[in-house]
Order: sequence, then structure tokens, then C-alpha cells
Amino acid sequence: MAARKPPHEREAQLLAAAVEICTAHGIEAVTRVAVARKVGVTDALINRYFEGRNGLRWETLRALAKAGNVGAIKQALYAGYSKSDLATIASRDVLRAASA
Repeated sequence: MAARKPPHEREAQLLAAAVEICTAHGIEAVTRVAVARKVGVTDALINRYFEGRNGLRWETLRALAKAGNVGAIKQALYAGYSKSDLATIASRDVLRAASA
């Protein structure tokens, strides 16, 4: 098991792992189990910081959009996320580029 960390550090660690997984394998690969294994914690811990798998994916996409990762947003569109949902997390420029 991973060493105990302050909540803000653990949340950042979990999100970084999710971003790494998404970048390598796409948003559909971001699951509670995959992130927990990568960090070395139980998958139940994900629920403490995110609202389950969907909340984890949402925050992962938000982090990637903030970094201007058009590829991740494009993958999310292909995975079935709606443009209106993605518009709430991605800038118009990022969403426009991903939709092209």
C-alpha cells in the first residue's frame, strides 16, 4: 500500500495517474481499479476524492482540457461524451480544435 499522504497530495496523485492512463490509453481506460493499481491504493479510495468512475473521468478530462490536450478531448468525443458536456470543461478553442 502507498504511504499515507495529506488529502490534497493524494488527490493530485490520483488525478496525475488518471491523466497518464488517459493519455496513453484513452478515457475509457480510466477506471477506479486502473488508477488505484497505478498509485498503490484501494479502488474504494477513489470515491473519497471523486464521484466514482464518472467523476474521475470528468476531472481527468478537465485537467487535460486545462492543459490544452486536444487529443484527449477528441477521444472523449469519440467515446460518446457530448459536446455540451465537454464545453463545460474545455475552452471553446480546445473543443473547436477537437471537433475538427
